[in-house]
Amino acid sequence: MDKLKQQVIYWVKSSLPYIGIFVATLMACAIYFMPGLSGGDDQAAHLAYIQDLIFGLKHGFTGLSIGHRIMGIFGYNYQTFYAPFPQYFAAIVGVMFEYAGVTVLEAIKITNIFFIFVSSVYAYLLAKRITNSRPLATVFGIAFVFFPYRLYCVFYRAALSESIAIAFIPIIFYAAYRILHDEKPKVAPFVNMVIGVAGLVLSHPFTALITATVLVVYILACLPRCLAALKRIETYIYSAISLVLILGLVAFWVFPMLSALNSGYYRVSDDLVMWMNQE
Repeated sequence: MDKLKQQVIYWVKSSLPYIGIFVATLMACAIYFMPGLSGGDDQAAHLAYIQDLIFGLKHGFTGLSIGHRIMGIFGYNYQTFYAPFPQYFAAIVGVMFEYAGVTVLEAIKITNIFFIFVSSVYAYLLAKRITNSRPLATVFGIAFVFFPYRLYCVFYRAALSESIAIAFIPIIFYAAYRILHDEKPKVAPFVNMVIGVAGLVLSHPFTALITATVLVVYILACLPRCLAALKRIETYIYSAISLVLILGLVAFWVFPMLSALNSGYYRVSDDLVMWMNQE
């Protein structure tokens, strides 16, 4: 009984930070429990994109529905304007939970709530590794829930791509910290790095560029740790596999996007051609 009691106490203590982060996430997103969403051109574009994907997924177009083809007439490679991960994730949520009455509006809400929670959990895990203190890490994880710029993107700017991209930043730095500080090389941090980098690039490339710059600075600041990690053969093997996986995951969108940018016909931000607030 004593052993069982100790296990129960341990699991309760271990669960409390995650419960706290979840409750904080619901508090931060309280406005989502009211009808509707904020307006604006960005919101309308995301809603149209996601609704289009839902239609495609439901009717066998594997996400490439008629709307994409029509938009392709007016804006060359319109699909490459927004990095696709947040919209596809929301579309899959919409299709999976359509039986429960989830609409495209609610799919966006669920997507944002999910990624705010997951990213804050990784912020907690990173802080726990650094401080070796569960209470301090919990405070950091809850604080990341209320990261002002992300909430500004979510509730005011309707910047779905950027808000989801921010969620991958703690995953990347958690992975980097473990790669540099774990006593023995492990697969898990490299898996996290693959997920974090691919998710970030496929959500918001500019945020990915800023994160990469900060990551380089962090690695240089931990140069002795980096040199020690480079002495292990496993680091090279895991890094090479991770690089191949990242390139494989992002190539389907990155290379068409670069091709569109270099074509001279990428007119998606021309007010007279594309924006929906024009007559």
